[in-house]
Amino acid sequence: MSLKVRFGVFETNSSNTHTLTIVAKDEFEQFKNEKMFLLEDYELITMEQAEKEYEKVKDQSWYDDFDDWKNQNLKSYDDFINDYCFETYEYPHTTKNGDEIVAFGKFGNDNC
Repeated sequence: MSLKVRFGVFETNSSNTHTLTIVAKDEFEQFKNEKMFLLEDYELITMEQAEKEYEKVKDQSWYDDFDDWKNQNLKSYDDFINDYCFETYEYPHTTKNGDEIVAFGKFGNDNC
């Protein structure tokens, strides 16, 4: 059995899906304006960072090209928020130190 541990990801042992991503408010705004994209439902990255991620795996993957990889691994804000399988949420917050952050994610049972 293979075990994959991902930093900063909360997972349960249930059939439900729960994700929580916390980012700076300015990064979330870039996500909403399509300057950043959600990689595998847990990390916001720029398109330049996405190209570097693809370069790491392109020789060992089944993706035809970068566009194929991008379509399978990146989500825009609209793709994320309009997920018909899950409920999505976003909560802006200001910390005691004045940092503006946004917590966002999805939850629900994958019955699609």
